[in-house]
Amino acid sequence: MAHVFGGLKVGFQEERFYAPQGLYSLARIYEKTIEVFFSRRYNSPFHVKLKHDDIEIEVVVIGDLDKDYKTSKLPMRQYIFSWVNGTKTIEHGTHVRGLQNALKAANWNPEMILIHVIMHDPIFAGPTGTKLDVPHVTKVVRTALKDLLCTHRERDKIRS
Repeated sequence: MAHVFGGLKVGFQEERFYAPQGLYSLARIYEKTIEVFFSRRYNSPFHVKLKHDDIEIEVVVIGDLDKDYKTSKLPMRQYIFSWVNGTKTIEHGTHVRGLQNALKAANWNPEMILIHVIMHDPIFAGPTGTKLDVPHVTKVVRTALKDLLCTHRERDKIRS
């Protein structure tokens, strides 16, 4: 919970958990613990927390499969981790679709994506409720992130 709600201090028995950088801290843990090939040449990670149309959005984007694929003999895959109101959405949903649309506009095929949205009255699809199904969230997330992602990519191209 401390990673999904950055800055929240969580106590359990005698242990304390605190992740002031939220999802960014979690992305760094995942980077070290899952079997994923991260090129050390990848451009700077993208991390943003913002509020758009009454929806709070936190996103971390790392890596570049298009760049890494050319230099790796390992199979490449994209890792996506998503949450809504602190609940993991293993089947993702409309918030992830909005982020993927924004990434496509920025011409970015990242290796790892983490997204958490906080919103009123989420609707979940499927029998287990692990997929967000609120169509307007796709547009909200895309609109909120598209220009930021494009600007980030342009800055990284200049640095390379």
